[in-house]
Amino acid sequence: MTASKRTAGRRSAKALGLGLAVVISGLLLAGCEEEEQNRILMFEKGTYLGQEDNAMGDTQAEELRQRAKHQGAL
Repeated sequence: MTASKRTAGRRSAKALGLGLAVVISGLLLAGCEEEEQNRILMFEKGTYLGQEDNAMGDTQAEELRQRAKHQGAL
């Protein structure tokens, strides 16, 4: 094998490595979806750290009770 063929082989290996690194980096960055940003990562045992629930109105609460009765829950 001549020196020029070895040099060409090294260049193609470097190009392949660089291309592979770019593809892997792209896949890792694509995994950072927007809905996963700013989520709670540190938890406190026994404490809910999420957003507060909206208050349920009397009408909605009664509708849920009726649905539960039809499902045999009450």
